[in-house]
Amino acid sequence: MANTHDALSRILRSIKGQEILPALTRSLSPSDLTTLLLHVMDIRVAQEGGARATQHAYQTNRFVKPGSVDQRQMLKVEQSLLGITPMHFHAIELAPVLPFGANQALAPINQKTILTTIRSLEIVADPTVALAFEAADRRQKTLRQHPRNTERVHLCTTHRVLRQQRFDKNPGFTPHFRAFAMCSAGRDEGSERFEQETLCEHLSVYIACLSRAAAEGKVGRITLAFSDVKIIETLSQMGILDRKQLQRKTQDPTFRPFTGTEIDLPSQVKNLDEVPSSTWARYGLGRAQDRLRRIAVPVAQKIRQQFPEVEIVFDLARVAGIGYYQDSCFKISAVNKRGETFPLADGGFTCWTERLLNSHKERLLTSGFGSELFCRNFLEEGLTG
Repeated sequence: MANTHDALSRILRSIKGQEILPALTRSLSPSDLTTLLLHVMDIRVAQEGGARATQHAYQTNRFVKPGSVDQRQMLKVEQSLLGITPMHFHAIELAPVLPFGANQALAPINQKTILTTIRSLEIVADPTVALAFEAADRRQKTLRQHPRNTERVHLCTTHRVLRQQRFDKNPGFTPHFRAFAMCSAGRDEGSERFEQETLCEHLSVYIACLSRAAAEGKVGRITLAFSDVKIIETLSQMGILDRKQLQRKTQDPTFRPFTGTEIDLPSQVKNLDEVPSSTWARYGLGRAQDRLRRIAVPVAQKIRQQFPEVEIVFDLARVAGIGYYQDSCFKISAVNKRGETFPLADGGFTCWTERLLNSHKERLLTSGFGSELFCRNFLEEGLTG
């Protein structure tokens, strides 16, 4: 107690006379800030704690309530996903926390949407971020032995994540939920070999899971949409689309960015040949077109052969994922008994390991599947007809 009192006295003396915000955000070291905040919370617990007060908080706080999905059902889905996933994907159990700022270091995620602790940690809000750090760590150990090693790192996990943004306008979404996630890290192998092979592996897992459920009458139409976020990014940079509006509408599934504009580009096509090369060139989208042809088209052909029942489209107006994915990405949606469409799987290529390992040759594909969302909206009742 004496040491704690001495430390607190020293900290309070160091910020005496300063405005509170600059003192807390700049003057104090991380360890001193933690010491101060822990003491503050200790006092507040003594003042506001007690069984009845805590019970009220439990009843009213949206983050602490249990999930609504039966755990047995949840485990069955996760076991099915893990069983479908190739064995060279190492199934790892993530820690519930990451270092403070981990999400923002890799993805443009507002820190206000992350539940931050006072011990310089944050609750996992995106399991693919945690997988990326682990994949980079494993790749780094491999590269120490051989700087040009192309050995791939494949990881997967199931995890409960928590996000602070509200989902009031998105039925079926909750502040904390379980998700299945995968990541594949490696080095550029030329001819898009890494991109094509890893993309096929990830997609095959998710579609195989949904196809099994479809055969049991639990899932209706399955749609796989390939996209490239550079399309919307380029149109935004050219001033053709309003970037602020795009940012506001990122999570709005009804938003159609080309509607009401003079953009002569369809939002969605089943074949890239539906769009003339001159149209791509007019908007400076030649690279995006080329990437889709080199990565998405051959992968789409393989998926069609493996899962002919799946509808495959090219979504040229995708907004979600700008700043998160580097370029190529995908989304898998399915229809339930009530005729509702839910996006269940999402993934794409990021530059996260490239940045973590300081090498433009590094490649990373991350993806996730809303396993709890799937349970809640598809498994309670089977499809009829």
